[in-house]
Amino acid sequence: MRALLYYLALHPGGVSRDTLAMLFAPNEPQAVARRRLTRLLWLLRQVLPPQTSVHTDSESISLTPPYWVDTQPFLQTLHAVQHAPHIPAQQIPQVEEALTLYRGEFLQGFTLPHHADLETWILVERERFLRLYLEGVTQLTRTYVHQGQWAEAITWARQGIAHDPLREELHRLLIYALAHAGERGEALRHYEEYVVLLERELGVDPLPETRALYQTIFQGTLPTLPSPAPTGGSAPRGKRPIPFQGREEELRILLEAWRHVQEQGEGRVLFISGEPGIGKTRLVQEFLRQVAGPILTGAGVHGAQEHPYYPIQVALSPIIPHLVEASRRVPPEILAELSRLFPGIHRLRPDIPPPLALEGEVGRAYLRDVLVRLFDYLAPHPTVFVVEDAHWTGDAFWEWLTVLTQNFSRLPLLLIITYRPEEAPQALRQFRLHAQHRGWAREVTLQGLAEEHVGELIRALSPPPSALTSRFIREVQQHTGGNPYFVLETTRWLLEQPGQGVDLPIPERVRDVLRYRLELLSPLSRHVLNAAAVLNPHITPELLRETAARQDEEIAEALEDLLHRHLLVVQEGPAPRYQFAHHQLFRVVYEAMSPARRQLLHRRAAQALARAHTSCIPNLDALLAHHWEAAGEVEQALAALLRAMENAARQFAHAHLCALADRALALAELLTDQEKRLAIQAESWLWKGRGHRALGDYARAHEALDEAIRLAEVGGFPRLILDALAEKIPMAINCWQEAEATQWVAQCLDVADQCQDESLRARALYLREMVAVHFQHPFSRATWHAALQVFKREQDPVRLAEMWNLRGVAALMTGEYEEALFSLDRALMYARRVSHYFLMHRIQANRGHVLYNLGDFLAAWQAFESAVQWLRRVGVERPDHLFDVGRGFVALHLGLSEEAEERLEHARSLALRMNSLLGRLYADIHLALLAHLQGRTEEALDRLRDLLEVEDRVYAGAYIWLLERWGMLLRSQGQVQSALRAHKQALRKARQHNNLRREASVLCQVAEDLIVLGHPQGARALFQRALRLSMERGEKALVARALAGLVKTPAADPHLLSRAVSTARSTHSLLLLSYTAHAIREYHPTWPGLPPLMDDLGPRLQKAGWQ
Repeated sequence: MRALLYYLALHPGGVSRDTLAMLFAPNEPQAVARRRLTRLLWLLRQVLPPQTSVHTDSESISLTPPYWVDTQPFLQTLHAVQHAPHIPAQQIPQVEEALTLYRGEFLQGFTLPHHADLETWILVERERFLRLYLEGVTQLTRTYVHQGQWAEAITWARQGIAHDPLREELHRLLIYALAHAGERGEALRHYEEYVVLLERELGVDPLPETRALYQTIFQGTLPTLPSPAPTGGSAPRGKRPIPFQGREEELRILLEAWRHVQEQGEGRVLFISGEPGIGKTRLVQEFLRQVAGPILTGAGVHGAQEHPYYPIQVALSPIIPHLVEASRRVPPEILAELSRLFPGIHRLRPDIPPPLALEGEVGRAYLRDVLVRLFDYLAPHPTVFVVEDAHWTGDAFWEWLTVLTQNFSRLPLLLIITYRPEEAPQALRQFRLHAQHRGWAREVTLQGLAEEHVGELIRALSPPPSALTSRFIREVQQHTGGNPYFVLETTRWLLEQPGQGVDLPIPERVRDVLRYRLELLSPLSRHVLNAAAVLNPHITPELLRETAARQDEEIAEALEDLLHRHLLVVQEGPAPRYQFAHHQLFRVVYEAMSPARRQLLHRRAAQALARAHTSCIPNLDALLAHHWEAAGEVEQALAALLRAMENAARQFAHAHLCALADRALALAELLTDQEKRLAIQAESWLWKGRGHRALGDYARAHEALDEAIRLAEVGGFPRLILDALAEKIPMAINCWQEAEATQWVAQCLDVADQCQDESLRARALYLREMVAVHFQHPFSRATWHAALQVFKREQDPVRLAEMWNLRGVAALMTGEYEEALFSLDRALMYARRVSHYFLMHRIQANRGHVLYNLGDFLAAWQAFESAVQWLRRVGVERPDHLFDVGRGFVALHLGLSEEAEERLEHARSLALRMNSLLGRLYADIHLALLAHLQGRTEEALDRLRDLLEVEDRVYAGAYIWLLERWGMLLRSQGQVQSALRAHKQALRKARQHNNLRREASVLCQVAEDLIVLGHPQGARALFQRALRLSMERGEKALVARALAGLVKTPAADPHLLSRAVSTARSTHSLLLLSYTAHAIREYHPTWPGLPPLMDDLGPRLQKAGWQ
C-alpha cells in the first residue's frame, strides 16, 4: 500500500491500470493482478486524509489534489536550469530551496525485497534523484565561484561531496574556492585527502586539471577560474590500477571474519604472515576497500619495540581531537590517562585533570586498563583495527592485546595483525597461541603468486614491457618466487630502460633493481627522496619542504615523480603523509647517502619538527633526540632525551626509559662544559635508577641512584640528591634495611633544609615517619601533622590519602585499632575522590590487617577481597607479596587450605625475587603452620630452621613470631625444654620492645609448655595474664586463644567451656575453633556440648585437610 502511494505521488498525471497491475503483481494473470490492485486501492483510501482521494477510471489511476510532494518542486526547478552552465541570479534562491529538499536517498530505508520490479523502480529513481541533486549542486557551486562568493561555494561543494565523495569537479571547485578564500593550507590538505581517496577506492590519480590546480596553489599563486567539466561524465584516467591477484581465498577469510563480528557482536583476530613484499598490506587494503565501518590503523616501527604503545599511538593520533571534543562520551579520567601518550590533549582541553601519580607495575597496568576501556567508546559498533608490521612491537603491546581480547565476547572488533614470521618476537607468538586457544584467531599465511597471477600483474603495468612472453613471465616468477613487490619492481625497472629487448637479463637481486631505479631519478627527486628517508616514517609535505630546503613547487614536482615511479606511496589518514613503498627501498636510499649529507638532513629535520605543529607525532622528544644526535648536535639531543625520559616514565615504558638514559650518558661524555655534563649525567642516572626500580631490579636501581647522588654532590645539585634518596628509601623498606633507610631519611631532611622548600620538607617528613612506622619506632604525630598541613594547603588528595593511610598503619602497629580504622576511612575518602584504585587497594588491605588483628577473620577476608577488586580495576591480577601474606593467613584461619597455600607460595616467590627477607619470613611462618596442621611437621621445621639466623635483619615483632612458631613445632615433636627456651627468648624480646600483642601470644605458648611439663597452676596464671592483655586491646583472636588454654587448667567450669567455644566461633576461625574443641575433648570429654561441636568440625577439618 505504501509503495502504491509513493508511485502515484511521483506520477501526478496518473498511471495506467495495466502498468500498476503488472508492477505490483508481475507473475499473476491480468485478472488476478487487477483484483489485487483494486484491493490495494481500497486499503489506500482508508488511510488517506479527507482532502485527498484516489481518482480512478477505466484506464488510469491518480491522486486527486490538494496534496504536496517534495519531488515535484525539486524536479521542476532543477530541470529548468539543467543545461545552463551557470544559474541566473534570479533563480538562485529557488535552486537553493529545491536542493535543500534533498535530505538523502529517495525512499531511504524503504525496501520491498520480495517485489523485484518495485525494488528496481526504487533503485532507478534513487540514482535519478541523486544525479539531479549532484548536477544542481555542481551548477550552484560553479555559479558562486564565478560570482566570487567563496563561503557559499565552499558550503555547497562540501554538501555535494558528502553525497558523492568521488565527484571530482566538486572537489576541484572546493579547492579553488578555499584557495581564494585565504585557506591555502586547507586547500592543499583537501587535495591530498582526495588523492588518498582515489587511490583507495579506484586505484587512479586525479585528472590532469585537478593536479594542475594543486600545483598552482602549491606554488603560492591564486589559480584562474576552472573551466566546467562536461556534466554526467568523467574523463578517462591515464593510470591503470594494479589488479588484486591471487589472494581471493585469503580475502574471503577476512570478509567472513568481518561478517562474524558484525552479526555476532564479538571480536576476532586475524594474523596475516609472510615475507617482505609478499602482499600483506595489499590484502588488507583490498579488504578495507570492501568494508564499511570505523577503521583504526596502527603499525610497528623498527627500533620502537621498547616503547610499549607505539602502534596504539599511531592508530589514535588522527582521532585524538575528536575524542577530546567528544569528552562528554569519553570520561575525563580516561582522557587524563591518555595524556601520558598524547600530551596535546591538555593543550586542546586545559580543564582535563593530570593523570594519576601511579608508579611501577600498577601504573603500567592502570594505563593498560584505560586503553582497554577506551575501546568500549571507540568500538560500540563493529570496528576494524589493523596493526601492520607487528613484529616491530614490544611485549607490553601484546600484554595489552591479551587484556583487550578478554572483552571479545562483547566487543565487536576485528583485529588484523600483519607480521614477518622470521622476525616475530616471543610475545607475539604467545599471544597468537593464546588467541587461537580461545577460539578467536585464524592465521593467513601468504605464499608467492602462481605464474598466471604474475602475468596479470605484469600486464597491468602501462604499457606492458615489450619483452612480455610466457618465457619472460615464467623467469620473473621463478626469480622472484612470485613475490608481488619484487615482480613489480623488476618489471618497472625494465620499463624505465628504453630500447631494451626481450633478452635483457633480470638482475640477480631485487636490491640491485632498486639501486638501478634510483639512478634514473632526477637530482631533485633523489634529493627529496633522501630527505624522506631521513624523516621516515614521518613524511609530510611540510617536513619535506623544510628538510630538503626546497620551494613548494619543487617539492610538489618531486613528489609527483616519486609517486608516479611508486617509490613513495600516499599513506591513508586525515592528513597528507607519505611512506616508502617498501622498507627495503628505504634502507637502500638511506645507506646510499654520504655521512655529511645524512648529518645535514637530520639537522634540518630536527629544526622542522621543532617548529612544526607535531603534537600528534608519537614520542616526539625521542624522535628529536634521534635527529639531533644524528646531526651531531649534542646539547640539543641531550635536552630532547631528558624530556623523552620523563615522557617514557609517564607512559610506564621503563625498559625504554633505561635505554634512553644509556643514550644520554653516552652522549654526555661529548660535552666540554663540566657543569652541564655533571648535571645531565646525574639526571640520567636518576632516571635510569627509577626505571630499574620500576622493573624490580633493585641492585641496578641502587647502583644507578648511587651514581646519581655522587655526581650531584660533585656538581652541587641538592634537588637531584633528594630525588635519588627518595627513590632508594622505599626499596630499603621492602628489603628491611633499617639502617640504610634511616640514614637516607636524615640526608633527605638535610637536603630539604638546604633548599628551603616547604613541599620538599613535607615530603621528607612523610618519608621519615614511613620509615619509623615500618621499623617499629615511635610515630611522631607532630611531624605527621606538620606535613599534613602542607599537603592540605596544596590541596593534593593523593598525598592526603597517603598521610592518613600512614597514620592508620602506625595505629595498627601500636594496637590502637579504633584510631586505625578511623584514619584508614579518612584515607579511603581522599583516594576515592580521584579514583586512585591502587591507593584504595592499599588502604583496604590495611583495614583487613586491622580486622584480623581484632579477630574478625571473616570481615578481614571480605576487606581483602574488596582490595583485590580495586586492584583489578587497574589491570593487576596478582597483588604484592605482603598483601598475599595477610590474605593467605586469613584464608588459613578460615580453613581454606588450598587458597592459603597458593597465596603464601606466591608471596614467597615474589619476596625471593625482590630480595625481601621480611616477606619470605612471614610466608614461611604461615606455610610451616599449614604443613604442621596437615601432618607434615618435618617440612614445617625445615622451613623455619634456616630463618633463625635473621634476628638482626627483620623487625622484632616478626622474629618473635618466628620463635613462637619454632617453639610450638619443637613441642609437638616432644622437645619441650627446647620449646620452652625458644618461647622464653621470644617473651624477653616482646617485653623489650613493648610489643603487647606478641607478649600475650607468647604467654599462651609458655603456658602450654608448662602444662606438658606438669605445672598446670603456673600455666593458669600465664593464660589469665594473656587473657587480660588481649581483652584490654580488644584482640578477640588472642582472647579465644587464652580461653582455650584455660580449658586445660584446673577449675575450668562448664561456663568457661561455653565461653571459649562461643568466642572462638565469633572469630570465624576454623583454626581457633578446632584448637578449642580439641582442648575440651582431651580435658573434659564428658561435656554435653562436645558431640555437636565435633560433628560440626569433622567435615570442615576433613575439607581443610587438617589432622
